[in-house]
Amino acid sequence: MLPLAVYLLNSRVVFALSLAKNKMKYLFLLILVTLSNYNIAQSNCEELKTLRIERYVDEHNDEKINKLFSKLDMCDYDSIEIAILQTKVVKGNLILEIIDQQISKQIYDQEIKIETILDRFEAIRNQPEFEEKKLEVLEQMKAQDEEVEMKKSREIMALYPTRKFFYDINEIRNSDINKPILILFTNINCDNCSKFVEIVLKDKSVAEIINNSFYFIELQTNHSKKNVAPEIKENNKLQIEYFKVNHIPYIGILNNHEEKLGNINYMLNIRSIKQKLTKIAGVKNKVSNQKK
Repeated sequence: MLPLAVYLLNSRVVFALSLAKNKMKYLFLLILVTLSNYNIAQSNCEELKTLRIERYVDEHNDEKINKLFSKLDMCDYDSIEIAILQTKVVKGNLILEIIDQQISKQIYDQEIKIETILDRFEAIRNQPEFEEKKLEVLEQMKAQDEEVEMKKSREIMALYPTRKFFYDINEIRNSDINKPILILFTNINCDNCSKFVEIVLKDKSVAEIINNSFYFIELQTNHSKKNVAPEIKENNKLQIEYFKVNHIPYIGILNNHEEKLGNINYMLNIRSIKQKLTKIAGVKNKVSNQKK
């Protein structure tokens, strides 16, 4: 019995040693994989930092920047820190600081490296108590973003106090409107539309021409989706029926007999837009005077 007992004991010892050896191999492999993944992440992080963004941040560039920032987890940024960086207030202020510094050094690059923005953000990230208060910081930045959007809305409302948001053909036909009807076809989620508002419609000289010479209507459209609200569907139909196009932003101009007077496709050249508007308004006034 003793030899058998010794044999069984030795077998258990060999099995235990073999198991321990396999565990060590597994642990070693796990460490190798972890280090490999870490090195890959670090390499991807360094590559991300070398990417460049345009200095001018519009809606389109803003979306591109946020997509790049969403990958910062590979640079050891957590989801809250990434979200803070993605707020327009923080991102905008960091970019403005960089531009100011570049101008003071007479550097006029049209692009900024992601790394330069992150270096600036580190000053915020390394502040005392940032770690425990960053969720509170995120909420504050989001609130400021909302305030900025509301301010933009108030600015455009102040510039165009008589702007309408629906096309009532009966009102137009039966009223004494003696101005060309300028219809802006747009969409709140359209990047180029936002750019058009910020650069063109917010120009005071453009606003003066539109307010004095046109009956201004802004219509929301969406030709990319089939299931849209009834009013959006009507606006889509109106754009195609009167102007034979479905792209935005687009300005179509009618008289009060629903006859097309002109149109302006998407552009950001304020001088050209003012010339077109003045010409169309002049044609309408000339026709009105002849009728008199």
